[in-house]
Amino acid sequence: MIRAEAISRRLGGRDIPDAVTTAVRPGQVTAIVGPNGAGKSTLLKCLTGALRPDRGAVTLDGRPLDAFSLGALARRRAVLSQSTPVTFPFKVTEIVAMGRNPHAAGPAKRSGDAHAADVAIIRRALDDVDAWHLHDRVFPTLSGGERQRVQLARVLAQVWRQDDAYLFLDEPTSELDLKHQHQVLALVRTLALDEGAGVCLVMHDLNLVRRYADRAVLMQDGRAVADGPVAETVTPDNVATVFEVSPDLVFGDRLTV
Repeated sequence: MIRAEAISRRLGGRDIPDAVTTAVRPGQVTAIVGPNGAGKSTLLKCLTGALRPDRGAVTLDGRPLDAFSLGALARRRAVLSQSTPVTFPFKVTEIVAMGRNPHAAGPAKRSGDAHAADVAIIRRALDDVDAWHLHDRVFPTLSGGERQRVQLARVLAQVWRQDDAYLFLDEPTSELDLKHQHQVLALVRTLALDEGAGVCLVMHDLNLVRRYADRAVLMQDGRAVADGPVAETVTPDNVATVFEVSPDLVFGDRLTV
């Protein structure tokens, strides 16, 4: 697993995250939720190794992230950031092909078989996110939702069908319409349950969290105030407390925060 042990990162005069202990486990979807500024994205960056905590440690399979080379980490975990601006006129297939770059070293890559395998992975990754029909489009001409799906295909291609892979997705549904929100989350849940991937999502839509996540980490002011199975953490009382809203706004089977 990828485990954070009492990690803190000093930002803007306060610790965000603040002494957080949590884990991303293979075969599960873990959602990080909380209000704006709670430290969700910073926690995710610490878990991926993009940021180094000032205190505490993050480990992968019991080894500190620092013990892995950048290439070795890139072959184990892939990250979809909130924003990945691309201004150059890359075609969609070229964007997705970037996900295969960590696998480019060595003689095997130079063989025709390896190239053919990469081409097949790019095609299947785009198919999985309902974006193959965009394959010959120029990336900056796409809509926001189309760009999001193509970037997700890039992330999928990076750790394609590895049984020890981790996916970190920061607000993966933010630009997507309703159909593609459910399609993407059903896909990553399948990758976790059927292929053993560890998936970590930063999410705002609590209804989607309750539908697709196994575990949730509720963040407030940099701290993890709840961490466990979704049914025990994403409750009306917890949500009302974390988001500082009246319990009247959280009712029935639908969370409206």
